[in-house]
Amino acid sequence: EIRDEFKNRLETAQEIYRQQREMFKKKTTRVKDRIVSFHWPEVRPIVRGKAGKDVEFGPKVHLSLVDGYTFLDKISYDAYNESQELKNSLKDYRDRFNKLPDAVTADRLYGTRWNRKFLKRIKIKDNFNPLGRRAKQDDGRRKEIKIAQRKRNHIEGVIGVGKRKYDLDRIKYRIPEGEDIWVRLGLVGMNMTAVLARM
Repeated sequence: EIRDEFKNRLETAQEIYRQQREMFKKKTTRVKDRIVSFHWPEVRPIVRGKAGKDVEFGPKVHLSLVDGYTFLDKISYDAYNESQELKNSLKDYRDRFNKLPDAVTADRLYGTRWNRKFLKRIKIKDNFNPLGRRAKQDDGRRKEIKIAQRKRNHIEGVIGVGKRKYDLDRIKYRIPEGEDIWVRLGLVGMNMTAVLARM
C-alpha cells in the first residue's frame, strides 16, 4: 500500500514537471488538465466570477430539487456548462420516478434555444422567461412563471445549507472517490432532515 502511494505521488510529480515544461516551452500559462494540488491532483480550478471569489476548487455538482428532496445528478472536477446537463437530469428523473416531470423550472442559464425545443418536443412545460424583447404574454402565464421561479430559488437555499451545515464546501475524505462519498452522505443527511421535518 505504501509502495502504491509512493508510485502515485511519483507519477503526479512527473506529470506536474511535464506540464510545467510544456507551459515554459510554449510560453503560456495554460495546459490541459493542469494539476494545481500535489496532494489532490484531480482538483481543477473552476472560474466562477463571484465577488471576492473568482476561482473555486473542488467538485462541481449538478443537483435537482424534487418535492423538497435533493438529488445528485452529476459530480465532476472539470468545469462544465450546466445548461447541457438538462437532458441527462431528465433521464435521471425518469430512472428514479419511472416518469418524466410535467414541468421544469431552472436558472435562466438553462433557457437555451436547444433546451426549449427539446422540452417542447417531449411535451414538458418550461418555466423560462420568453427570449428576445418582452413578448406579449397573458398575465396568468407571466404570474405562473414568476411563482415557479420563486420556487426555483429554494435550490440556492439548499446549496447554502449544504455548505454551512453539512460541510459540503470542505471535502474531508482524501481517498479515491472520497469526494463523491462525502457529497452523497451530505445529501442523505439533508434529505433525512427534510423527512423528519414532515413527520
